[in-house]
Amino acid sequence: MLKVVHSFVDSKRMICFCMACAMLSVALISFGAHATNPTNVDYNVYVNPSLNISVSSNNVVLNINPAGSLNGANNPNNFATNNLTVGVGTNNQYGYRLYVDSSTTNLTKTDDSTQQIPTLTTATSETDFPYNKWGYKLSTESNYKPFQSNDLISQSNIATNVISETLTFAAKANYDKPAGTYELNLNFKALPQVTTTHIQNLDPDLCTEDPTVVIDSRDQQPYTIQKLKDGNCWMMTNLNLQHITNNLTADDTNIAENTTLSKDTFNGWKKTSGTGNYTSGEFIPVEGIDSISNTPYGTLYNYCAISAGTYCYSSGHGVGDSGQDLCPAGWRLPTDNEFSNLLNNSAYNTYAKMRASIFNGGAGFALGGASYLDPPEPGSVAKYWASTWNDVGGMKALRFDETTVMMNQNSRGTSYNIRCVRDSRTIDGISNMQDITSIRVKNTADGTTATLKDTRDNRNYTVAKINGNLWMAQNLLFTGYTLNAADSNVSTTRTLYGGGAWNRSNGYSLKDNASSSSTHCYGNSSDKTGDGFVNSCMYYIASDSNIGNKANAWYNYAAATAGTINYAGSSTDATKATESICPKDWTLPSRAQIDSIVGTSYISLFVPVKGGHYQNGGFYGVGSGFWWTNTSSSNAIMRYTMQYDGSALQYNGAYRFTGLYIRCVAR
Repeated sequence: MLKVVHSFVDSKRMICFCMACAMLSVALISFGAHATNPTNVDYNVYVNPSLNISVSSNNVVLNINPAGSLNGANNPNNFATNNLTVGVGTNNQYGYRLYVDSSTTNLTKTDDSTQQIPTLTTATSETDFPYNKWGYKLSTESNYKPFQSNDLISQSNIATNVISETLTFAAKANYDKPAGTYELNLNFKALPQVTTTHIQNLDPDLCTEDPTVVIDSRDQQPYTIQKLKDGNCWMMTNLNLQHITNNLTADDTNIAENTTLSKDTFNGWKKTSGTGNYTSGEFIPVEGIDSISNTPYGTLYNYCAISAGTYCYSSGHGVGDSGQDLCPAGWRLPTDNEFSNLLNNSAYNTYAKMRASIFNGGAGFALGGASYLDPPEPGSVAKYWASTWNDVGGMKALRFDETTVMMNQNSRGTSYNIRCVRDSRTIDGISNMQDITSIRVKNTADGTTATLKDTRDNRNYTVAKINGNLWMAQNLLFTGYTLNAADSNVSTTRTLYGGGAWNRSNGYSLKDNASSSSTHCYGNSSDKTGDGFVNSCMYYIASDSNIGNKANAWYNYAAATAGTINYAGSSTDATKATESICPKDWTLPSRAQIDSIVGTSYISLFVPVKGGHYQNGGFYGVGSGFWWTNTSSSNAIMRYTMQYDGSALQYNGAYRFTGLYIRCVAR
């Protein structure tokens, strides 16, 4: 049973790509003490420039004598094990990956399909193995683990001779389960690695009008990418993310910086057929290859799954376009306009053109079916989710079959295919500080400047891309005292001043745990609580003669960090500041980020000001400028700072009660 999805040789990159799938129908486990020796599977995959693949064996049967109850009590010998050895090799220079898969995770009694044994829920030793469960382990592992579909069991990153991998399967049962033979059919799938280039945060120059193969770092699956005639870089095969071994984070997935999608939650979403589920994620693998587009059908996802758990009815209906999804980092769900632009292009404006193989100049969209059909019936219809909101219960999607190609709206409970598009957006086209994203920063060229508004007080700031980071090119002048997670760099609502009137005649002071009658902010004994300074303080003047009669503001470190890191006497705190008074998705710079712009090369973009620092009711060091970082210095009651002395940018340090400037950096 051999299926070649597609193959090609790119003369520019000399990349050979194919996907082969040989199915081994395996009867794995029965309960018994007298197991036969396992049959070794000579499973050889050879890849050469002509992309020939051979499989020497495709059928294995393991016979195990039954065991069960003993005089109505648990049998002490009812822990049954058996081994399966699989060999794989390739002369492909990038190596291979070998997966094991199945349509179910239950063992089933051969003569009574109603009797089943589920897989383990957590990894466990033989000693702690629970009754009426089964699991397996590789030869390199000490504990038995749950069986999960599409599990990676062997891989090599270089050409290699046949390598054997031994899998040990085990089950334990008590008298609650009848004696007999229990088995599970497995599929082994070998994929040659085709490149070492990851799709995550891909260099845009690698996406051209010629098909190129890249690897998803989350599960090592290959995807073809191509720049289509709308100018966008598209994944030319459907997203097929089914099984992950590590948590998903913003480093590998299009989710927010502070979001983590656990592998346990993700793998727990999987269903074998569509149920119209709204409240939790659901994804349905669809086996096979579209005969016209020559691409795999991939996996169907409901909107709770594709939005990385953010558009689920259990957490509200969700209003507005989706901002997070399961696409790789640097990629995202297309908008309805981007799909419409494809449909309006003469190269893709018919069913035949949309479905045609990418090697024939078409878009290569596969008819993967939809979960409202049970089974999904691949080959009959294609639906692809968009990120665009339609109404309380629906999102936009691309739909086509043999007669129709159109955009429509669909219920979030149904499951459709995903075709990700590279996120090529820059800081152009946004108006607010709070609209920034890491991919916009990455796609923006160094030296680019823009004017963005802080939505908290509608104050405008110049920002500049400086040596890889997007900096505020003006000092922060936020004088509010309530910070919310929706628009500020905080995890929860924080109030820096308890209420009442501003309490300085020539400036403002923000305080926590301080009397509203206090008249000093920095270094005054009346501001002490206990044995040290704990107040969040800011000094603001509307016209600073030292910087051309413009407004200016200085913050102590408690204010800079939204009250999360305070100075109390000689107390130390070397913790990195993760929250701040900066706008949402902006933060205090790190020591490494200021080191990246020290010297004289970036002064004109940074636009430093020289109003000194504020302490003990006065200004010091006028003629220089000082800015906070999020990093503790060697003395943990101090923090690293950036200083401009009139000739160069350099790092320095300051005590946390001192009032310094703030320049935020985009995450």
